[in-house]
Amino acid sequence: MLQNPLNMYDVDHHRLDGYCLLYSVNNTHLSPDKSIYQLISYCLRPAEQSLINLSSIVTFDSNFTFSTLREKNISSEQLLSWSASIDLAERYQVFLNDISSSSLTFKKEDLFYSCLWPWFGPLCQFSFDPPDNISFDTIVARNFPPDYVILKDARITCYKHLDCNTSIPCLDWREICNGKIDCVDGSDELNCWQLEINECAENEFRCHNGQCIPAEFFHDTPSNPECLDTTDERLITGSISACFKDPTFRCEEHSCRPGYEDFPCGDGSCIVEKTNRCRNKRGQMILSDDLCSKTMECITNAKSFSDNAVREACSTKICPGLICPKSNCPSLYQFPLYPILFGNVRLIYKNQDRQLNAIPIVELPTYVCYDDQHYISQCFPSAIRINDSACHDFDKLGLPMVFIYNQLIIEVQKLFRPCIIVSNETHYCNHSTMYQCQNSTKCISKHRLVDSIQNCPFNDDEMFNQSCSLNDSHRRFTCTIHKNKVCLAPLTSLDNIGNCDDKSDEFDTPTNRYYNENFHFERLCDSKQDAIPVSIDGLDETDENGCEHWPCNNTYTRCDGFWSCKDGADEVNCPPSTCPEFEHSCVFPSNASTVSCLPIARAGDGIVDCLGELDERHSPLKNFLGGSERIQNSFFCGNESNKLGFGHNVLCNNQKQCQFGEDEVFCEKNVSSTKLLCNREMSCRNRVENYFCDVIITKNRRRPSLKLRHMPAYPPKLITYETTSITLSSTYRTIQLGQSIPTSNIRYPDSWRCNRGLAILIRLNKSMNVPRCLCPPSYYGDKCEYQNQRVSLTLQIRMTSDWHIPFTFILSLVDNEKNIESKDYIEYWAIRDCDTKFDVYLLYSSRPKNPLKNFSVIIDAFNKLTLKYRASWIFPIQFPFLPVHRLAVRLIVPTSTIGPHENCTPSCIHGHCFTYVNNKNSTFCRCESGWTGLQCNIQYTCDCASDSLCVDNFTCLCPTDRFGPRCYLLQSTCHSEFCKNDGRCVSNDIRRAHSQQKKQYVVVLKSSQEITVNADAFESTYHLIVD
Repeated sequence: MLQNPLNMYDVDHHRLDGYCLLYSVNNTHLSPDKSIYQLISYCLRPAEQSLINLSSIVTFDSNFTFSTLREKNISSEQLLSWSASIDLAERYQVFLNDISSSSLTFKKEDLFYSCLWPWFGPLCQFSFDPPDNISFDTIVARNFPPDYVILKDARITCYKHLDCNTSIPCLDWREICNGKIDCVDGSDELNCWQLEINECAENEFRCHNGQCIPAEFFHDTPSNPECLDTTDERLITGSISACFKDPTFRCEEHSCRPGYEDFPCGDGSCIVEKTNRCRNKRGQMILSDDLCSKTMECITNAKSFSDNAVREACSTKICPGLICPKSNCPSLYQFPLYPILFGNVRLIYKNQDRQLNAIPIVELPTYVCYDDQHYISQCFPSAIRINDSACHDFDKLGLPMVFIYNQLIIEVQKLFRPCIIVSNETHYCNHSTMYQCQNSTKCISKHRLVDSIQNCPFNDDEMFNQSCSLNDSHRRFTCTIHKNKVCLAPLTSLDNIGNCDDKSDEFDTPTNRYYNENFHFERLCDSKQDAIPVSIDGLDETDENGCEHWPCNNTYTRCDGFWSCKDGADEVNCPPSTCPEFEHSCVFPSNASTVSCLPIARAGDGIVDCLGELDERHSPLKNFLGGSERIQNSFFCGNESNKLGFGHNVLCNNQKQCQFGEDEVFCEKNVSSTKLLCNREMSCRNRVENYFCDVIITKNRRRPSLKLRHMPAYPPKLITYETTSITLSSTYRTIQLGQSIPTSNIRYPDSWRCNRGLAILIRLNKSMNVPRCLCPPSYYGDKCEYQNQRVSLTLQIRMTSDWHIPFTFILSLVDNEKNIESKDYIEYWAIRDCDTKFDVYLLYSSRPKNPLKNFSVIIDAFNKLTLKYRASWIFPIQFPFLPVHRLAVRLIVPTSTIGPHENCTPSCIHGHCFTYVNNKNSTFCRCESGWTGLQCNIQYTCDCASDSLCVDNFTCLCPTDRFGPRCYLLQSTCHSEFCKNDGRCVSNDIRRAHSQQKKQYVVVLKSSQEITVNADAFESTYHLIVD
């Protein structure tokens, strides 16, 4: 039997996907001031043609009838601990309860299979491949490799719901509406003008691609953007380079950032177009076996020339004696064999003898050729024709000198991108939100003006001098460029470039962080200004005024990596420092070969003692730059007060950033690695290099968290009752990705056959197993090789009252006739989840989705204690041509139940008419239990437990002490005898139990006023005591 229970969900149904294992992700270390909650369901999601009849599988494991289990006093809870599915455990509980109904009758002969390792599942038909008796979170972690693993056997995933002839093996969903033509016929950009003209409401932020999100989400969680193109958050260099090992929303649910590395690898990572750096090898040159291609691979370093085997083959077989013979290639040839840009830009070479250098240098093409129907004619006049393509002499294009192949592609991209036109692009140019490029038929959204990206052929979009008169000027960053007032597009703020004369667009100031002036109480007096100054009695007041009596060294600021105290008293004696108490680690310029210790009295005294100015983290310059953790932990050059600090990516790169070379003085010499210093293994760096990498790599600060669970008990003699319970939460384990991910040098050798999924075996009979994959919601297919159409919902909730009451929010994806495509739920408690963002997938019921239907997301709120309905919201799915609809919403829950509306059209037969909170003009019928349909005229039999609520024919709303699809399973930590004096026990959502650190909360309610909270270690249970 498995030591780590694996309880499958969704095994008793006939939907498209099923047999799921849930993986709960804990992101708090990446966004300390915003908790991100996500469940990832790994399920069998087969293509239609590869369905397996799992109910006819022959099994050889022991089985027990329900009757036998009852005779042995086996509980449903014990079955769960033995890896029974949630559905089977609930069927057994119904059997124990002796409940009979038309659809809930289970025979004594119904079977539970006791699986022998390594098999699991309802019929013991599944095993991980290879088998390992470890926890599910470790299995998921092992599926994603560490940085140093070379993915030689990696595959790519494809979006197949658009018929696209593309130059690479298949289309990625992120290439639809990315401003580039990836399909030969341009179909991937066909309807994207609708996004271009889209405008957002006053309380929304417009992403650069036209998507709208709540304004409060702008610059709030750098590691978790809500904009599909990530433009609501600052640019963090390398932030998505680790996406090959991260299955969460931040990687799966975004496209590439405009103007940066904008070729999608298919796993969330992005690179420069068609370079050789996708770890799954998507976009790598389609390398041919012909001699000419192999010759050019050697010359251009298409394969890593640092690889000994490649270097040996190039220097001995292909180019003997480092001379590449002219006979290797024809007189005129294309390399690589496919277009390098936009599906049609090609590089053409003339044949000549070439010498292979020890360090490869870029080989410039003779011609650049392209399909001229996709480009503005004014850009490239006087083209010659080669094989029906327009071509230009490369040396006449006026491109700057380049020394590496990647840079060649970047420069060609810069030349062609502003000149791209797509079909039917010009018919909306007269729209008021559009800007007509000068001397061109091309038009762009006015939001793209002055965004540091050349979109017009002649760069007039970046030279536009009326940017402060645009309608969105209040969203733009105002500064001077060449002494002229300019309002920069939000995309340019905190993008590591510094567009303004004074570089103020890179300062981490309140202006760059927020659109509103609201911030949480705990941000007061935290040594970082969050509020824009307000003049009061002639003084500029902020959230950091009047803090003299607020101790900077306290339980909330201690060892969080940020100097709240000027002398860093809150950070002394914190790991990994090895210095004595009241001393900071320091590298003295006079002894840069070792990490020394600096007495706290010399820290923050205005005199720089340490390299990088790391002992003066509250210097006037750093405070002027915003004083953020990013600024505090930057490397500053001594005696150069006018120079901005810089990050780890330029340390020890053999190029002096500081006038006197302070950034290179501690570095190892003659290092052969081409990796950035802090991307190398710790064992390959000296102690000083490790110190600077640890300090300077920007960490997200753990924000001060004045939460109710930190408060003392009231009244002081409040008694809580302990109990013994069987903990089932080991089934629903969480994992912290990034630095906290459980890593192992052991990795499944064939796991990449499942791409982003998990490799399993399905046992068909005693001698036959078939390999399959459990896929996350973003993918489907036998190998998780296809990209799913989906809605990716990020939800944040605000309660204006009832902070002490848990709520259940039911999330439904419905069509225009309110038929349910899919649904999920979240359990919310304001005192626990106030800052939490919930990431939820909603999938369509068919693949592909029905193109003739319109879809919406409906959210219904219920009081968890009383099961009473509170309110509903509706969010139509816009832009149906997008494969992924990224929906970010912020709900303000009304203080009381929304009353029924007078009437609906058509009328509600067995229900009542209501309006949506966010659309008072839209009405709907809320049906009585047992009825469904647009008019509540379709009857169904409610299968929910008697003390639960039938929301519809698919959904049961469980009371606080129950769980399961029909609410028959009992939460072991909550039972009727637990809470005394009319108290009410409230358990966590069983799916997220481990992520709550096993805390018990007791809330005392008196005369409807919240008194206090007491927190003790317990099995993730909360207790409401009503006085």
